[in-house]
Amino acid sequence: EEGLILTSFYAQPVCGVSHAALMTGSYPIRVAEPNNIKQLHTVPHPKEITIAETLKDAGYATALIGKWHLAGGPKKPDNSYDPNLMPNAQGFDYFYGTPRFNGFTVYVDDTPVRSKIFRNETVVVEAVQSWDHITQDYTREALQWIEQKKDQPFFLYLAHNLPHVPVGASEAFKGKSKYGPYGDTIEEIDWSSGQILAKLKEQNLDENTLIIFTSDNGPWISYGNHAGQTPYREAKGTGFDGGTRSACITRMPGEIPSGSVSHQAFCSVDLLPTFARLAGARLPGNPIDGVDVWDI
Repeated sequence: EEGLILTSFYAQPVCGVSHAALMTGSYPIRVAEPNNIKQLHTVPHPKEITIAETLKDAGYATALIGKWHLAGGPKKPDNSYDPNLMPNAQGFDYFYGTPRFNGFTVYVDDTPVRSKIFRNETVVVEAVQSWDHITQDYTREALQWIEQKKDQPFFLYLAHNLPHVPVGASEAFKGKSKYGPYGDTIEEIDWSSGQILAKLKEQNLDENTLIIFTSDNGPWISYGNHAGQTPYREAKGTGFDGGTRSACITRMPGEIPSGSVSHQAFCSVDLLPTFARLAGARLPGNPIDGVDVWDI
């Protein structure tokens, strides 16, 4: 009700490539990768220019709180990650979150996958055993960082691990939704969004902050009612609208008319040049696919 709903916003069919497109402003097939190979989940070469680097050069504080998924898999034998591919090397002043996805099953106990949680380059949780409190943790980190950076321009990329499986919810939300575990997860993310909005208002940043709420792909329908629904053809993992069309709401009082809707199609790669325009930042020197869509 307070912003613009975009009904034809397109991401990519799966999360890793979607994060790469968002960060670089390029279709994933264009993005250069280490060792000149193409991987299922795109790993941007360290020389690729991200949104964070673009805005940092324009004087913005930058933070990623949440899922990165752009550093490839862990290296054996110690399951470490290449620091040159992690957020702090790609333009983010601050990072708190996971380097990858969190598993392939609805419940964490059904998968051997255990994610690390980093604070910058330090591992603070060696293996996540439950995702029930991750949304609360990320929200706390986001609110603290906004408080710290309130007196300067900032870019916060809050990339919740959920509702990618395994799902989870804290005690305040678990078992509360009629839609089951997935619904609990979504309601807690809604709560998190409200906390962010309240913090911006508290710090008198509300009128001068562009907020974009979106996702990285359509629902993963192989998980039944644990992954959402779509009115479009197919779902995550396909190039049809069900896989690539994502919810998108933008909000900036005084700049974006409230209660408005646009059916104009645009894509996640368009966010980098749009942010650059608003920040007075220079675009990357390498070719990108995104275009400035502020007029939309």
